[in-house]
Amino acid sequence: MALDVLRFNTFAELPHAAAIARFDELAASARQKAWDKKAELINEEEWHCLRVLDPDSARTIHRDLRERQDEQQHQKQSSPAPTVQLARFKDGEDIDAFFARCKSQAMPVYVVAAIYENTLEAFKTLSARNSALEKRVQELEARASEKQSLEDRVRELETWIRENKSLEYFGVFDGDQRYRRNSAVTFDGALWISRVDSPGVPGTDNSGWTCAVLRGRPGRNGQDHRGNDR
Repeated sequence: MALDVLRFNTFAELPHAAAIARFDELAASARQKAWDKKAELINEEEWHCLRVLDPDSARTIHRDLRERQDEQQHQKQSSPAPTVQLARFKDGEDIDAFFARCKSQAMPVYVVAAIYENTLEAFKTLSARNSALEKRVQELEARASEKQSLEDRVRELETWIRENKSLEYFGVFDGDQRYRRNSAVTFDGALWISRVDSPGVPGTDNSGWTCAVLRGRPGRNGQDHRGNDR
């Protein structure tokens, strides 16, 4: 949607880079029209942006424009008023031929009325289309916001599941395998549980593993050493 530049009266009020770029674009357009001696074509938004970003240039251009308008008004008052004749259709003349022949004359009232009615209908149609497009844009924005909210929730659930995953045993430790948090492995006769994702080698400093079950003591004379020591 278009940026309402008339809302911001100082450079500090501009909310983001896109707004600043839009102000620069409109101000540059105003300067170009002034350089081309067409300052009277500068619209309200261009004047506003130029006054905010470059007030000195805006004052200079405005002063030159007023001086030129005063000079034109003086010349107009000094020259005789032109004679205006009402243009009329000739028998069998179509609208294109009429405009080609009488483009410098005043148009008949009914032609002006017809143009006004057609233009009004066109604006009504464009307004209806614009309302429909704005409604569609609002629906799409609402869907996008809802989709983003759902995606954020899914990511939260995935993170929670990953961080709160139950213990999973992977057998003997394999240095080439990538383990996650709450993975359990056997290494050097002991059972180790990872506290973090991608831990190192069990038993080393800051490896990320915690020894859950220590390695058993060896038996004597080839006998099982489980139970009380003798």
